[in-house]
Amino acid sequence: MPKPKPTPSQVLERLMSKVVINPTTGCWEFTGSIEWTGYGKISVNQKYVKAHRLSYELHIGPIPPGMDLDHICHTIENCPGGVTCPHRRCVNPAHLKPATRRENARRGHLPGPIAKIAALNRAKTHCPHGHPYDAYNTYVYRQRTGRGDLGRQCKECNRIRARKYSHSR
Repeated sequence: MPKPKPTPSQVLERLMSKVVINPTTGCWEFTGSIEWTGYGKISVNQKYVKAHRLSYELHIGPIPPGMDLDHICHTIENCPGGVTCPHRRCVNPAHLKPATRRENARRGHLPGPIAKIAALNRAKTHCPHGHPYDAYNTYVYRQRTGRGDLGRQCKECNRIRARKYSHSR
């Protein structure tokens, strides 16, 4: 018999049991699991979700489609940004504002380390083995980040890997 799904109030109680309120900033600092990106994550119905998004949805309501949540507690003056940003752990719904990806990235004071890497990778015209990234030789795919990011792979490198694998069997 499957476990019954928790009610929203049970999920909220579990979320808030992993929160410490910072009296100086007013941030609700998530103390549970943290993703490599610096955002809190929590399991709901056997699926991990970002803690700040869950908090917003439980306290305020649905996030508009296609929108990110901008941490307005995060400012250039008080944080260098990037994956070590402590504001990414904030789940205070009063500190979260729906914003477009572009607006959120602009306010997140790019270029941070990840933004620099992404910009450098986008500027590459050839794969590490010298094959061109062009319309014929590039496979573009949606990455499994949940944010709609695009990745790319060299088709020729994939073909070479497949041939090596099939000959090794």
